[in-house]
Amino acid sequence: MGTSAAAAQEDKDLAAESAERLVKSGSWRMSATKRGPDGKPECTEIWHFKADGTGKVESGEERIEETWRTEHKEGDTWLYTRSMASNGAPDCLGKTRDPASFPRRDQGVLLIFFNNGDAILCQPTYSRNPDGTLTPTHIFSEDNCWGRLAPLSGN
Repeated sequence: MGTSAAAAQEDKDLAAESAERLVKSGSWRMSATKRGPDGKPECTEIWHFKADGTGKVESGEERIEETWRTEHKEGDTWLYTRSMASNGAPDCLGKTRDPASFPRRDQGVLLIFFNNGDAILCQPTYSRNPDGTLTPTHIFSEDNCWGRLAPLSGN
């Protein structure tokens, strides 16, 4: 296998490993890193991942049907979700979305697992090179990491 073919296979394997971790636990608690005045996460949701690439998000009273997939590229694992339908009820922040506005576009976030099984969800950061191209920085902070996933107990 050539170097690029081996790298492509490694990316597929790492993406599959991340997907397997999500499916194995099945249900995860997503807690926003932003805190409210009481010191608790501003928003908490339950995310469900099924092996067939479908899932559900429970956010406040809102219920969202989704599709999802993982990809590994440029040294990072990405979680892509696409909201397909919503019941239009208020989410964990009290906001509502028109069910007619679904399905939505794919949204991608970096998925970074910790040894304890939790993961954080981050937006990528880049530095601009002298030639104008962008290079991932792999610097993560509260500014670009907006949520934490933790497997629900009993899964």
